[in-house]
Amino acid sequence: MTARRPDIRMVAVDMDCTFLRDDHSYDRPRFERLRAQMDAAGVRFVVASGTHVERLRNSFDHPDELAFVADNGAHVIDRGEEVYVAHLPDADAARIIDAFEAHPDLAILGSGPERVYVTPSVSDDHFAMLRVVMPNARRVDSLHEVRGQVNKFAALDPNGLSEALAPSLLEALGGLVVPVTSGHLSMDFILPGVHKASGLLRLMDRWGLERAQVAAFGDSANDIEMLQLAGHGFAMLNATPEVKDAADAVVASNNDDGVLEQLSIWFGED
Repeated sequence: MTARRPDIRMVAVDMDCTFLRDDHSYDRPRFERLRAQMDAAGVRFVVASGTHVERLRNSFDHPDELAFVADNGAHVIDRGEEVYVAHLPDADAARIIDAFEAHPDLAILGSGPERVYVTPSVSDDHFAMLRVVMPNARRVDSLHEVRGQVNKFAALDPNGLSEALAPSLLEALGGLVVPVTSGHLSMDFILPGVHKASGLLRLMDRWGLERAQVAAFGDSANDIEMLQLAGHGFAMLNATPEVKDAADAVVASNNDDGVLEQLSIWFGED
C-alpha cells in the first residue's frame, strides 16, 4: 500500500466487492471516523456505483454529506443537490426495450432517477431482495410503460450471463447503449459516453479539481474508466485482471477492508 499521502481532494469508491464486503457490510464507525478526518483535510468522498442512488443513500448514515455517481454516471448528486441526469430519447428507449424483450428468459431492470423498474422475468425472491435496499423498486409488465423515466438498464441471470449475450444485444441495439460487466451474474447497459468517469468529471469541474487530486478504488470492468481518469487508481486484490492492469496499485481485498485500510494510512484515525 501507498504510505505517503499525495495532495488528494477527492476519493471515489465503487461499492459492491470494493467498499462493501461480500456480505454487503462495512465498518461504519471506522468509516465515520475517517470521513471526519477527510472532511477536516478538505477531501470529498464520492460513491461511484452502477447501482441506483436510493440503494447508495440507504447504505450510509449521513448521505446528504456525500456525493454520488449512481447508475454508472447516469445520475450525479452532490450533497443532496442533483447535478446531472442522463436523458434517453423516447424512440431510442423503445428500440432498446424491444431488444431486451426478445430475450424473455433474461431478468431486466430499468433504472431512472426516481426508482428502479423490474420486469416480470425477475424472480419474486430477487425482487424481495431488491426491495430491502431499494424500497421504491416497482414491478411493471413492460418497461415500455416507463420508458421516459429510464436511462440505464441491467440484465441479470442467476446462472451467469452467456458470453454471447453482449455481442448479440449490441448488434440488435445498434450502439444505442454500451454493455459493461459489473459482475458475472449481471451486466449494465449504459448510454455511450456516460460512465463513472464522466460522472466524476462533472464533480471535478464543479469543485475545480485536477486528475492528480483524485483517488479511485474499484474491482470490475465498469470501474476501468474511473481508475484511468484518477491520478491515483487502486484495484482491489479481488479485482479482475483487466482492472488490476488499469490501476496504479493494488490494495487489500474488499473482505479485508482494503479501501478503509488505505484511507487509514493516508488520513489516520484520531
